[in-house]
Amino acid sequence: MNFTISAFTHNGTFRKINQDRILVNGNLFEAGVFFIENQDYCSCFVADGVGGNQRGEFASQFILEKLKSNICSDFNEVQIELEKINSELLIISANDSNLKGTASTLTGLYIDEASFYIFHVGDSQLWLNRNDLLFQVTTDQVLDKNISNSPITSYFGGYENLMRPQMNIFLAESEPDDLYILCSDGLFKSLENNYKKENFQSALGYLKSIINSDQLLNEKNDELLEKCLLNGAPDNISVVLIHRSQ
Repeated sequence: MNFTISAFTHNGTFRKINQDRILVNGNLFEAGVFFIENQDYCSCFVADGVGGNQRGEFASQFILEKLKSNICSDFNEVQIELEKINSELLIISANDSNLKGTASTLTGLYIDEASFYIFHVGDSQLWLNRNDLLFQVTTDQVLDKNISNSPITSYFGGYENLMRPQMNIFLAESEPDDLYILCSDGLFKSLENNYKKENFQSALGYLKSIINSDQLLNEKNDELLEKCLLNGAPDNISVVLIHRSQ
């Protein structure tokens, strides 16, 4: 296997603090653009601090720092590690008034020669472009999928244990020329006009046109970021594009 990965995370034009964090093959970022190629594995995650709660950036940073140190290729061990991280975050936030209620989503992808896993908690997303068909792999864990900004029903942290990982997603393996898109919900908030559900299809069409263009992977990511910022970028934005070439 050979992977090329291009990523960015940005606070947008409205938020003063970036509560998103990305983890790309052991590299943890709170801002900026990142590009690597000729990777024989993929271990990529997006964490998005839950808005309306205190210090979302602490929760997203905490989760990915723990995963950076302890990620492994054993699916059962990773499940146990996620539960452990959530328990630690709940304890820390309960004992610190400045962190009380801190929470974050997490969506991730791990691929090597022997393993293929998807990890999903909350409303960050994983999309897959395969054979020119772009579709969402994960399901947003929200109260009402038909309403914009519907409350998240599963997340790390918060005031009690509400994490319900979606880890039985049916996608058995990766294939050559697959292109995965990991993103926080800020991507579609920025691509949609005024973040209205009726504009979702046009945003999706734009995303697909970029993904299927002849540009290099980092150029596709640069164009996505530029488009988001031109549209006003009302939320933090994180995107990780992962292309498997063989």
